[in-house]
Amino acid sequence: MITRKDHERVMITRPGALRPQVVTMARREPVATMSEELRRLSPDLVYEEVLATFVEDTAPTTPTEATEIKEEGIH
Repeated sequence: MITRKDHERVMITRPGALRPQVVTMARREPVATMSEELRRLSPDLVYEEVLATFVEDTAPTTPTEATEIKEEGIH
């Protein structure tokens, strides 16, 4: 288990260990953490495929149907 002792240190407690270990680990700002995560972000191909399928399934099938939807509005 990891618990924060203060802004600069954490205490690591491991099962079977005689005593907890204190390690220097500065707290990171949320902006820095988010920037790092976004840099590593890769395309989600499965999500893209699901969205494409959803768009295909909900798209009007005929020009007349598209006109009706446009005139009536989507509720």
